[in-house]
Amino acid sequence: MTTRWISVAGNRTYISDLPLELQRKIVCHLRSKDLKQLRLTSFSICELVTPHIFESIAIIQEPCQAVLQHLETVTQSSQRASFAPFVKSITVQQDRNLTIPTIQQLLQSFPGAFNLRVPTALLAEALSIIDDIDTLPALSFSPKSTNAFQHSLDTLSTLLLSITKLTLTGTSCARTRVVFRALIPHLTHLRALDITIPIRVTDLQQYCGQLETLAFTFSAKEDYCSLFKCWRAERERRGDPDGVGQPWMSVTNLTARFTAVDHEKLMVDFVAYLTIKFPALTTMNFEPDFYCYPSSGIHGHSMGTVFRHLDVLKITSINGIEASLHALGQFVYHITSLDIDLNCRNVEMADIFKSFPCLQCLRIWNANVVSCSVMNLFTPAHHMLRSLTINHISEYADNQDGRVLERISVWCPSLKHLHIAYRNWTPRIPTPMCLTRNGLLDNLLGKVLGFLPHSPKPMIVALPNVSLSCLEISFDPDVLGSPGLIMFASAASTNSASADPRILKAWFIEPRGKCYGLHVRPWGNDTPKALEDAVANWDLDFDSCSDIASPTLTHNIANLGFISIIYVVSLPQQFLVTSDDFRHSFPMK
Repeated sequence: MTTRWISVAGNRTYISDLPLELQRKIVCHLRSKDLKQLRLTSFSICELVTPHIFESIAIIQEPCQAVLQHLETVTQSSQRASFAPFVKSITVQQDRNLTIPTIQQLLQSFPGAFNLRVPTALLAEALSIIDDIDTLPALSFSPKSTNAFQHSLDTLSTLLLSITKLTLTGTSCARTRVVFRALIPHLTHLRALDITIPIRVTDLQQYCGQLETLAFTFSAKEDYCSLFKCWRAERERRGDPDGVGQPWMSVTNLTARFTAVDHEKLMVDFVAYLTIKFPALTTMNFEPDFYCYPSSGIHGHSMGTVFRHLDVLKITSINGIEASLHALGQFVYHITSLDIDLNCRNVEMADIFKSFPCLQCLRIWNANVVSCSVMNLFTPAHHMLRSLTINHISEYADNQDGRVLERISVWCPSLKHLHIAYRNWTPRIPTPMCLTRNGLLDNLLGKVLGFLPHSPKPMIVALPNVSLSCLEISFDPDVLGSPGLIMFASAASTNSASADPRILKAWFIEPRGKCYGLHVRPWGNDTPKALEDAVANWDLDFDSCSDIASPTLTHNIANLGFISIIYVVSLPQQFLVTSDDFRHSFPMK
């Protein structure tokens, strides 16, 4: 990474010469990989960058003792070289030799740490020295064992005094449950807690009543249906049901994990319970693992209990996405932003819009199939959606190609920002309906792809009914490791007569190497006419494009790794190509 640039006047200016406030803003917007390189450029930049690099540390493969020894060596060699004062978050994973004293040493070495993430199994060590562990279910330890357990408990509670955000990962056992229940009264200072240990919500609320962020696995054994019935009866009787639900007002950020096998009504009852218990939520991540039997007639169930303050909703579905959409739609139908992580499950776009009619921003991740099987030209338009991300789809169904985006563009004419992944929209079946009998497309597919020795499947996307402000396409790094061609072509609106499209904008792209972005050349000296002629006479005329004259051009075109063809009514104001290593903006004028 270079630390200088050449100004218009030809004078060299260094980053370290910039105002301090501007340097800080630059550092805050850089990724960790760039920060590590920037740290070596100058002493002043190093002082700014180092706190950001070591703000969070993760001990994943090396034992904690090795990290502590390294830290001691660094500190002894140079007090200024130590990164310990900057560490605020510590994550420890998969250390078989992890003990409570080791964690104590870590927290003493990093006195500024307030965020701790450790395996749940660590708690079991508090019972490891108890000789009569067989009496664990009854908790009838001998005096000697009781004293040993109390000593371990005191050590745990003391070392956690400086921690305000605690995460316990992994599965729990009888030992960890016993220790955690005994530890809860000492955790009143926590502001964020993430656990998988089963415990009653009321018990947790009693001692950790000031929590603001809670990630919790709710047990299906608790009778949420009875609780809701009791709440509703109390409301009808005297209009003051809060005493039944005991609302937990301090929690504004909730991750609700829920596992059950039952009718869909249980899911609705559970969400109703959440509205009663956590009425102040502004952010919720809903993680159902729910094998649902179909049920019907579950409507009008909310009785006015909605998440009135909820702004951010994310659904991370292992199973039960349809039941989740249906249940949540009754209580957060007003939500305007939704993230869905499907974990390789299927989703129907119509179900999402039916459950959340006010959506303006929708992001879908890790879907197996995104379908629009019930959406057609006669489906009522959804005029609210402005931003859509569909990324990391694993497979297609037969209807999962450019037609999906075509239907969405017709159904959501207000769409302004679209983010898709290249590999998800290479067609396996005929092209979108509005591109049938398309002379330019047929010419390209027939002549261009037929000419290539290893022709890639082109990404063909039709957006006939929207005028985008921004289109973003993400590529896998291996795809961008070879030359490619990106074209924008005109597409007639679905409401107008069909017309043979023309090339509006096109670029020939070559990689510069890892982390160095793309070398982008506009195709043709007189775009779009020159490009259109070049496509029409591909095997004869590609040397005539003067803007991309290169000794290796013929070879590179013959080895195209990707082709993207995007049909639009008008060019987007901004076009971005992104990868894991960079983000490139294309000139649209």
